[in-house]
Amino acid sequence: MEDKNLTPIQHFAFIFLIFIMMLSICGCNSLPDGTPPAGNIVEPFKNNQNILSRQEAVNYMITSLTMRCQPVANASRPPAVIKAFERGRVEMDALPEAVFSGVQKMSMIRPAPSASEADYRLESKIAGNEIVTWKMKFVSADGKKEFWSETVEIQTGKQ
Repeated sequence: MEDKNLTPIQHFAFIFLIFIMMLSICGCNSLPDGTPPAGNIVEPFKNNQNILSRQEAVNYMITSLTMRCQPVANASRPPAVIKAFERGRVEMDALPEAVFSGVQKMSMIRPAPSASEADYRLESKIAGNEIVTWKMKFVSADGKKEFWSETVEIQTGKQ
């Protein structure tokens, strides 16, 4: 014959289930009658994370390039890539080099010995004053097909 008494854990679980059911029923009755007000009840949070520090921008570019660029993400063998970095702001010239170096350390690309031996070209352009716009593109060696492109804004005062 089976014992029909509940263990303490089963008893606690049963009471907890009843408690949750009562809360859900009461929660539905707590909304006031009538139509909701027009527009936002609470102002949405405005996030200024679009403007990154230099290190955040490099990390973002590395992540984006390795995850979103099909020739890099899906390669069985690292493609040969030539750098095409447009130089401009001296303090920012190291950023595209850091991206190239970071992706190369992950063994996802390799530097091409020359432009004629490159499978692809990684382009970079940095322009602006207070807030700098940095655009990188991953294109075919001849530049006719774009596989990936990303743009970020960098606050020049942020490291």
